[in-house]
Amino acid sequence: MILILFMTSIFLSTFVLTISAISNKSINPLSQNSTIKFYKFTRAFGQNGTNNGQFGLHNGPYGIAIDHSNNVYVTDYDNNRVQKFDNNGNFITKWGNEGSKIGQFLNPQSIAVDSNGKIYVTDVFNNRVQKFDNNGNFITKWISPLKEHYKKHSSLDGIAIDHANNVYVTDYDNNRVQKFDNNGNFITKWGDGGNGNGQFDDPQSIAVDSSGNVYVSDYSLNRVQKFDNNGNFITKWGNEGSKNGQFDGPRGIAVDSSGNVYVSDYKNNRVQKFDNNGNFITKWGDEGSKNGQFDGPIGITIDTTGNVYVSDQGNVRIQIFSPIPILDK
Repeated sequence: MILILFMTSIFLSTFVLTISAISNKSINPLSQNSTIKFYKFTRAFGQNGTNNGQFGLHNGPYGIAIDHSNNVYVTDYDNNRVQKFDNNGNFITKWGNEGSKIGQFLNPQSIAVDSNGKIYVTDVFNNRVQKFDNNGNFITKWISPLKEHYKKHSSLDGIAIDHANNVYVTDYDNNRVQKFDNNGNFITKWGDGGNGNGQFDDPQSIAVDSSGNVYVSDYSLNRVQKFDNNGNFITKWGNEGSKNGQFDGPRGIAVDSSGNVYVSDYKNNRVQKFDNNGNFITKWGDEGSKNGQFDGPIGITIDTTGNVYVSDQGNVRIQIFSPIPILDK
């Protein structure tokens, strides 16, 4: 009996010391971001409708972007508007309605924010990019050149901004990327149809890291391609399938402050995370409507604390996932 009490005392002392040591360590979810392999569902917002904070049913919330204050901007494709929320999903403001005048949209698709807080939207069936301040006041617009045999529009889709505030746009029917300055002046372009390095078959989303590298989700070829900011090919990864590192329709793409790449794997109903060379790190999600499940994830972005926001199109909502913190050494 005495021996049992003695051993119990040693165990409890060791347990308390261990907990004390853990509690004295600082927790920083971004300090080792590249090694974070677990994300937890935090919250969701949105539902079908036309009221503030609601989204159109058929295409749901589409593109998503976050500014330096962690305000969230979402393109509401069917309702032809942009909605702005705080990072808890509380509605702040909105702008836009159906039409072709300035500040109106015919299916706004992707959205991006520059370092000055200006908002850029690909206005698909108006064949243009529109630029606004962060309250939705119109600043400027520019038209994408029409594809010769495609009379209605040139199918603008993804949009991204680099640290010099240059604007990159994917043009999926033309199978190319176009680069502009932040006033819409053309700089360069790259890509054509095909499956070789630097070629595309339906390029959709685009992202730029802090070093100026450009990542493009090459949807029909089920891969991601990486370029420098002049369009020179660097590397690629992915092929069709459902295993780690494979895709079935990569749609949204985003890069965090550590250079990790997140891809919304549309038909596999999951998010995959890679390092900037395409090495698989982790994944989460499957098909369904419960928390953490998806029905066609499209847009994706990361805030300043490493939380991941995903536009869950078929479930007509935005889901937010938080990295599970790791201990600093």
